[in-house]
Amino acid sequence: MGLLLGTAGGIPGIAFGLLIGALLDQVRNPRLPDVVRFLSDPSSVRGRLDRPRIATTALLVAASSIGGTAVRRLDAVFDEAERRWPPASDRERRRLRRDVHGITGYRSIIRPDRMAALLSGAVPAGDLRGILAAILRVTAADEHGIGAGERRFAARIAESWGVPHGEMLALEREVGGLDKDALRILGVRDGAGRDEIRSVYRELARHFHPDTAGTLDESQQYKIVGAFRQVKDAYDRLVRQLDDRERTWSGT
Repeated sequence: MGLLLGTAGGIPGIAFGLLIGALLDQVRNPRLPDVVRFLSDPSSVRGRLDRPRIATTALLVAASSIGGTAVRRLDAVFDEAERRWPPASDRERRRLRRDVHGITGYRSIIRPDRMAALLSGAVPAGDLRGILAAILRVTAADEHGIGAGERRFAARIAESWGVPHGEMLALEREVGGLDKDALRILGVRDGAGRDEIRSVYRELARHFHPDTAGTLDESQQYKIVGAFRQVKDAYDRLVRQLDDRERTWSGT
């Protein structure tokens, strides 16, 4: 923009145009420097910022940066941000997305515990459950569901707010979060329990067990062995997730 304004004036005009362009950029997005300072030290910014919105979005961005597929996670952050603060216009939607993008550039200075402490005094207690559900939905957005590190992140936030682990276990079951690829291989739903998953696995393992392929030709045996390994790997991944879920939310 500045270059276009200053082209007609030669080098002095271009320099002046660049200055005008920089000022216009600040006018277009005046809040980003405040957001960055807020993430580094919430007490440094007073008055103009919507603290619950910025802090919640920062927590969602922090959750999205723990493993997983970055694009899917950022899409989930946008979805959750729009769910909590429905934009009244396309302009507001673009502003919200710009804020999210601005925060993603400063993930290293997002302090989840500090954000959680700030939110605990800034939003109604009944809304904390909704924020925790949003964090779990973001961490569950990729194909592998909620991982151990992501669950520990959510546990730290829940503990800072005094939310019981039993309530978090119920929230995670409600949100889902098991490995989607493994569920697809076994043909079970996301809300399936350990007994249902074990039962389906045993049936599939009997069907694809290599011992049943002795009378088949070599190519068919190869397919049977491959299917068996795929089923066993899917079952093992789900069992590890279930074990970690129970271990985290039982407090052991």
